[in-house]
Amino acid sequence: MIYKELESEKFCYLSLISFLTKPLQRLLHYEYLLEKLLICYKNHTHESEYQDCYGVFIKIQDLIENFTDSLTMILNRQKLIEFQRDLIGVENLSNQYDRLFIREGCLQKLSRKGYQQRMFFLFSDVLLYCARSSSPVLKFKLHGELPLKSMTVEDTDERIQVPNSISIYAGNRS
Repeated sequence: MIYKELESEKFCYLSLISFLTKPLQRLLHYEYLLEKLLICYKNHTHESEYQDCYGVFIKIQDLIENFTDSLTMILNRQKLIEFQRDLIGVENLSNQYDRLFIREGCLQKLSRKGYQQRMFFLFSDVLLYCARSSSPVLKFKLHGELPLKSMTVEDTDERIQVPNSISIYAGNRS
């Protein structure tokens, strides 16, 4: 629980998990830099430096091949934990290990009251839509959870004349 207190401080702009994944992400950056360095050495005929650099490049590529899938899963899990922390009314978001985060974005929801701005969070099995809460920290209150299995998405009727709009139907909600 101490890490939650630390993460809630203003000076801590990243979660603890993001700090733990930085060394793994650094290997990807090293691979990119070595690739650029190899191109430079090849163009300027530095044969001995090229061979040394190429040996390190191969070793880093082997390491990256071994952890790429794990890194993807860790980053997805990190994102789910961050969403669970920032979404009010969502309890078991990070408990499902097969759930994958796909996309988030801001959309306008048309209701009887008019247009309402909503944040949408798309996962591999569910679509969540939320509104910003009134708390001083940036949190979102869950307004709906739509399972993707029973969802239908259609272009909106042309009579409404709202460009780039869709209708989402899921069971008893639309």
